[in-house]
Amino acid sequence: MRGLHLLVWLLALTWLVPTASSASNVRLVKVLPHFMDRQGRVALNPNLYERDAYQAYLRAHPAERGGLRFEVQWKSRELTHLTLKVELRGNQGKRGTTGADVANPKRCGAPT
Repeated sequence: MRGLHLLVWLLALTWLVPTASSASNVRLVKVLPHFMDRQGRVALNPNLYERDAYQAYLRAHPAERGGLRFEVQWKSRELTHLTLKVELRGNQGKRGTTGADVANPKRCGAPT
């Protein structure tokens, strides 16, 4: 159930951020949430099948989780730097958690 709430908020983030920033023509292509283990890994091997299997394992074993990472792919013709903000809300409390980071266009797929 917790994953469903997280998915709903991620979808809301995906739909709301491009609308709020439509003046600057920023488009979110996709947002991938990944659980990280205590060593900061999202997969044991650099393989998509291995990553998906390890993510299923981390979802089933919450004690093994060390964090949550979001891979955001965005596109913009005008902007070269963008500040991405993620707001997470769970079902444990009423306060949300907010994180912000400056996106690097070379890593995020924005045209240079």
